Amino acid sequence: MINHVDDIRSVDDALQLINQALDAAGECVTFGSDRHDAEERAVSAVTLVERAKALAADQVAEADRAGVARRRSSRTMGVVLGHRLSAPSQGLAPYATLGLWLGDFSEFAAAWQRGRVTTAHICLLRSLDNIRTHVLLQRDQDLLLGHAQALSWDDFELTCRYWLLAADPDGELPTERERKYGTTTKTHPNGDVEIRSMYDPLTGEAALTALDHEDQKLYRLTQDDPDANPELLRINSRRRRSLALLNLLTRGFQRADGSFPVPLINIVMSQKVSETLLSSITEPDQSPEFDLAWDDVDRRCETVRGTPIDPRKTRTALLLGLFRRQVVKPDGTPASYTKPQRLFDRHQKQALLVAARGRCEHTGCTNPWVMLTADHKRPNARGGPTSVENGQILCDACNKDKADRLD
Repeated sequence: MINHVDDIRSVDDALQLINQALDAAGECVTFGSDRHDAEERAVSAVTLVERAKALAADQVAEADRAGVARRRSSRTMGVVLGHRLSAPSQGLAPYATLGLWLGDFSEFAAAWQRGRVTTAHICLLRSLDNIRTHVLLQRDQDLLLGHAQALSWDDFELTCRYWLLAADPDGELPTERERKYGTTTKTHPNGDVEIRSMYDPLTGEAALTALDHEDQKLYRLTQDDPDANPELLRINSRRRRSLALLNLLTRGFQRADGSFPVPLINIVMSQKVSETLLSSITEPDQSPEFDLAWDDVDRRCETVRGTPIDPRKTRTALLLGLFRRQVVKPDGTPASYTKPQRLFDRHQKQALLVAARGRCEHTGCTNPWVMLTADHKRPNARGGPTSVENGQILCDACNKDKADRLD
């Protein structure tokens, strides 16, 4: 046990002492403090967190340079951290990227480690870096750090924009701008889905034209015949625009005959939940009670990607949708059936997707749904059968990393 700062001889000793101090701080009870003391403690606590993030970024970058991810057969340090901490790798990846970037900016790194700036400052400063501004950014570290400490956040952002305009008046190189173009999706804990896109000016103009046109079509429906579309009258312009985007996406997904390559929505619902839901449809005067649980196969109601949903929102889908029965054992794994071929068929993959809740089973991996594949736990080349008991869901990258190993 490290009892005093003078006993520290290594980073490991320092981390041990910090952990001991945090344990002690967590056991302290503070009450009766005035507002000034409470404010100062809050600022000190957040400053400590920022300094800890700086230390973490430095150590993660060092581990990356030492080849830790490669030796663990992982793609990145984010995946390694996600596996060790049972957390999503996406949220941990910035520790490595920021730490490696700060290797060229020692003054920024030192200011972050001393608590003079926050993670937000470092991320904003990093956004100023490109091929043409790199040397100038190294030269002006002191200047920008002075602004970061002396100005409010809004003024500091404005200062950075002016600095970038002076350092790189022509803007970023096209190849650097192209890295920002594209679409990202995020599923929130409550099941809401967030979609963000960044387009180049011409593509963006085309997207805006199509979206505006579809939005106006929906608006005219409410004006021409309000009684035919009463629900459209109750939504605001933001919701109507979102519906317009969904219409465009859905039409683009359709085949020429109006059908879809795969179902747009896949709902995993236990028989008991579906029976309760059906009874609520046939007996509308009674309010059903749903006792849902993620770890009980008889009380599940979620999308195939594992997002829990309120059964009441699936009434229309239950009446209009197609049913596929799947037998699941009490522990949540699908009942086994084996095929002689090497590759898993679509029914086997669907069973594995339900069991994995639509995620790569490599802990910490956050690769998207479209990259998921069915993989043999014991490789087929080593005698592993093509069965759901010997199957797992991995993304394409993790599947390739695993190769024909048994882990």
